[in-house]
Amino acid sequence: MFDSILKAGAGLDWISPVAAITREIFGESGHTFLINDSGGYTGKEVVKLLKGRGVRVWSPMVINETLAITVPKAQADRATDILLRAGIVC
Repeated sequence: MFDSILKAGAGLDWISPVAAITREIFGESGHTFLINDSGGYTGKEVVKLLKGRGVRVWSPMVINETLAITVPKAQADRATDILLRAGIVC
């Protein structure tokens, strides 16, 4: 259900780009992961996996079967390790 909502809202989503620009303006830059192979996880489960391990996640979107999520740059290495250990290719 969550993935369907992300897919449906992706075309209408103007909030995520505005939020990302606002974060950049105020000095909080992020790293965006484009995930084509989620290792059997749904988008909601990927977000929950990262948040459950203390990684902040914002702007989850599904664009053409690709999950895009952004994390703070300071947590990008940690997020990469978590995703790879879970079998999620990013």
